[in-house]
Amino acid sequence: MKPEPHISGSAQNDIAHALEWSFENFGADAEARYSALIAAAIAHAAQDPNTLGFKKRGELRGDLLSWHLAQGVMHSPGGRVRKPRHVLICRWVGDQLQIARLLHEVQDPALNFDPTTDWE
Repeated sequence: MKPEPHISGSAQNDIAHALEWSFENFGADAEARYSALIAAAIAHAAQDPNTLGFKKRGELRGDLLSWHLAQGVMHSPGGRVRKPRHVLICRWVGDQLQIARLLHEVQDPALNFDPTTDWE
């Protein structure tokens, strides 16, 4: 059985911030849709390291990947999110997906990711 994805404390904070922003700007229904999308995207990404949609992030380190939430839209049971704008920064360790951050697509991962602390 494949282990559950590891979601770092930094990623958990990022997710909470994104959901808070969704609630404040678009309301409770939008927050619920975005929450469902994040969960679906993580579940879809965690299925297989060879799943289409991962992007190698060589500017960070050779083993780092990104996964845009837009790729989870078709898998989300929570309803339609028109323009998901966040990206998972992650890596595979064995058969476990580890998620370090959830960054807005305009954030430069090289400036917003610390490989020494963001995996915790």
